[in-house]
Amino acid sequence: MDDNNKNTPVYEDEIDLRELFLTIWQNKFLIMLVTALIVILASLYAYYKEPVYESKAAFEIGIVNKEVLVEPNILKKEIEVVFDVEENNGLGENKAIVHNVEITDKIDNILTVTTRGLSKADAKQMLENVLKYVKTKYKYKVTDHIEILQERAKQMKKELSSINSRIDTYSGKIKKYEHNIKIINEKRVNNKAQETLFALEELNNQRLIQSLQDKIEALQLQEQKIMNIDLKEVKLEMTEPYTRNTRVLGSIEVKENPVAPNKKLIIVVAFVTGIILSVFLVFFKEFIKGFKNYAKNK
Repeated sequence: MDDNNKNTPVYEDEIDLRELFLTIWQNKFLIMLVTALIVILASLYAYYKEPVYESKAAFEIGIVNKEVLVEPNILKKEIEVVFDVEENNGLGENKAIVHNVEITDKIDNILTVTTRGLSKADAKQMLENVLKYVKTKYKYKVTDHIEILQERAKQMKKELSSINSRIDTYSGKIKKYEHNIKIINEKRVNNKAQETLFALEELNNQRLIQSLQDKIEALQLQEQKIMNIDLKEVKLEMTEPYTRNTRVLGSIEVKENPVAPNKKLIIVVAFVTGIILSVFLVFFKEFIKGFKNYAKNK
């Protein structure tokens, strides 16, 4: 008796399962019709929906004095706020939007900006708008730094001019002292009695010449340092690798095929949805039918 009770639920489940598949099979045309209708509607939506194109570029943040113009996380947040990135769930009435801004993991001064538009040109133009905004916003830092470097180079050139002038002055004095020595030597020949005095005068002039030559040598070393090191470093720092505005690293990438709508995905989802919905309708219909029969028999 107990064994029969244990087997009863299994038997009833088997009957219910057969009835389930039988119900589905009896309403297979309804299921096919509803599924086909939903797939057709989804296909029409995917076909007539305006395509959305995507463009992407890596922005290399500008640098001055070996430092970035702005920290990547700050610039990321700024672009998101200015271009409403968090609000842009879709294009809406816009021709193009900024879809995403990411900081590159491996290089901390690179931002990857992704835009979307109704055409490839619109998506690319939006990227160029973002780049223009960033360059314009922080251009003053580059300009100010270059002006400082130019002023520094100007001061160095003035210093070089001053050094050359002093070298010329010292060279002129050396010639004067050399001329004095020549006169002393001429006097020494004609006046042996004052040999000691002439020797002291000659020695004094030679010391003055040596002192001036040492000064000229020091000035020449200073001149070489300014010309070959300091001035070159300033000019090098003004070049693009060391002082520049934000730029696109490489080129702007524009995808040839639209990223939305995803027609294949839409049709697959519509097919699955159609089957689920149609099966639900079938069992709902059977439920109503059974409910009416129960009420009639009662």
